[in-house]
Amino acid sequence: MAPLTPAMRWSRRSALAAMAMVPGAWAQGAESAPQRLRVPLLGEYAGVANLEGDLPLDLHLPAGPGPHPLALLHHERRYYTDGFPGYAAMTGYLLGRGWAVAVPLRAGYGEREVMGDRESLNCRRPRPDRVFLGTTVQAAAVLEGLSRHGAPIDRQCVLHVGVGVGGLAALCAAHFSPQGVVGAINFGGGVGSHPERFPGEPCGSQATARFVRQLARTAQRQSQAFATLWLYAENDRHFGPWHAQAWYGAYRGGGGRGTLHRLPAWGDDGSRLMAEGRERWQPLVDEYLQSLPKPSGAGAVS
Repeated sequence: MAPLTPAMRWSRRSALAAMAMVPGAWAQGAESAPQRLRVPLLGEYAGVANLEGDLPLDLHLPAGPGPHPLALLHHERRYYTDGFPGYAAMTGYLLGRGWAVAVPLRAGYGEREVMGDRESLNCRRPRPDRVFLGTTVQAAAVLEGLSRHGAPIDRQCVLHVGVGVGGLAALCAAHFSPQGVVGAINFGGGVGSHPERFPGEPCGSQATARFVRQLARTAQRQSQAFATLWLYAENDRHFGPWHAQAWYGAYRGGGGRGTLHRLPAWGDDGSRLMAEGRERWQPLVDEYLQSLPKPSGAGAVS
């Protein structure tokens, strides 16, 4: 398995583009439309990601001048053909608690589909590290780009939240772009799913367990001691709860800190829990956020 420390390198063109960014007029408030921004991608990562061009993202800002604590929201694979991820329930929830929310569209999805799907697992030779370290490079690009845009965010209070592939991407990005990270929330995270052919049974599950164990061990060596929250519905058609239990066990076995909640079935597919089941997850996320270091801009409740 490749070392788990991203080696990020700017191209000259990307660096110049980033330096040319200027602050925008920052519309604020939970009712404001998100602001579409673009940030340059961070060159290449040692054979895992060769990323060029830029990355579109929506930035939602709460009321007040900021700087605001930032939640970076990592989407699932279902957006890889069209559309832009929205997640109104989670975005509205976080805005109501004083968090800014950045929602990037990762390379290989939507308008960047031409870059190819980098997040599929080769079931014969599973390499989840190649999936998740590529997403980590992009998360670091978002944080750097927002700073260079002059966005009113607090880089010392960053929360990663993700669903599906984005759930484990949130954990990986939190541990390996750790400046200012206070936590990570994993909604139904995993990789290698085939929900139509093999509901609940992803390929490469043991390789994923090994990856999250190594992730936790590396994070422990780097003294990144923040707690994580794992939420899975019993009827998740992508990643069955027995796999979630095994991955969480591997993460804890590697020294990772976290809490796993296996929640009752949600609708006909529990993978939609984050998008549709706010009444189910809100008490658990409330409790988790209250345990984090208190961000200066948070405190509103909706």
